[in-house]
Amino acid sequence: MIRTEMRKSRKIHEIVTGHIVVSARDTDGSILAIDLITSNGKNYLIADNPKGEQLIRHVGSKVTLHGDVEKNSFGTIIEVQEYEVFI
Repeated sequence: MIRTEMRKSRKIHEIVTGHIVVSARDTDGSILAIDLITSNGKNYLIADNPKGEQLIRHVGSKVTLHGDVEKNSFGTIIEVQEYEVFI
C-alpha cells in the first residue's frame, strides 16, 4: 500500500472499474502494494487505508472502486471509500 496524506483541495471523487494486481512484494513474498488497472490501461495505486487493505484478498478480481483520487509524485492514488467485487 502507498501511505499518503491527501490534501482536500486536490482530491477528486471518482468511480473506476478494473482489475486488482500486485505491484510490490517484500522478500518473503508478502504483498506490500496493490494497484487497480482499468481496461484502457490507466493505473491507480491503492492508498493504505482499511478499505484499501481489504482489497488484498481480491487480487486478480474485477472491482469497482469509489474513492478520492490525487495525482502526486507516486502516480495516481485512490483512497478507497467503497468497493464492489464482480463474481
